[in-house]
Amino acid sequence: MFIFLNLILLSFDSVAFSESKSVDTIIGKLIVEREVERLNVNIKHGNRILWSETGLGASFKKIASFKDEDVLLYEFQTGGNWVEYSCENSLVVARKSGKFVRISYVGNCYAEPVIKITGNKITMKYSQGSFRPPIWVVYQDGKVTGNGVAFKFKREYGINIVKKYADIPQYAGKMHPYDLLVNNKIVQSEVRKILKKDFLNFTDNISVASVGEVKDSYYIGQGNAPHQGTTENGILCIDLYNGEVYAAMLRKGEKIILYGLKNRESIPQPMAEWINYISMNYNHNIWQNLIFRN
Repeated sequence: MFIFLNLILLSFDSVAFSESKSVDTIIGKLIVEREVERLNVNIKHGNRILWSETGLGASFKKIASFKDEDVLLYEFQTGGNWVEYSCENSLVVARKSGKFVRISYVGNCYAEPVIKITGNKITMKYSQGSFRPPIWVVYQDGKVTGNGVAFKFKREYGINIVKKYADIPQYAGKMHPYDLLVNNKIVQSEVRKILKKDFLNFTDNISVASVGEVKDSYYIGQGNAPHQGTTENGILCIDLYNGEVYAAMLRKGEKIILYGLKNRESIPQPMAEWINYISMNYNHNIWQNLIFRN
């Protein structure tokens, strides 16, 4: 169904998936790929996975098309029954320049939101049932505000590799992350900025390492201090498409210090997988011992 309102195109058709696996183009090269058996959803740009999630279901709805951007509402059921706060919602903003922005917030699955468009302003009203007041989410000019909504993060996805990191893919499969820091002064400078006084400790914690790799949007390099593989580890993640640099260290096998990150929701997927590995093999309680230094 299509409704024309103030010259804005609204479409409330959700993406349909096949029984096993399907790929649907949403807008431009933004693609949703779902594997039912694994309850896994990948959101991709071309062959790049922008983000991946596991849950009970997901839907995309294009809700507005403005002059310079299209806005999609992404609803992802994270589990449990269809009750208050059982959904993570995101506004996915596709810029005409080619970049994508995801603004994530916690909503609910009680009912479809009532969406109102006024000029370049989108207002979404979420019902919380008969006995609770509704919650509101407002999007305008790249910013989101809300009443009663818990915002999780905002993340921009670039389309082209950032110029200063253009040579990094050639190191993948060839150079240890320690050697990358030695030989690439730009990377070294960016890592020093986020690690500050902990830079030397970090270099120790990746001094024994396999070669780095490029996976999806990230360069990933990880290792450990000599003879301390279960207690002193490190990982370097560089988002090649938006220029963000992240690092983390396992210290004394007891805690993980994360640099360039604000909270758990902002942890990039390769780093989350690294933490999960430590949790399964070295310290089962490590997710409760994260320290963030942004």
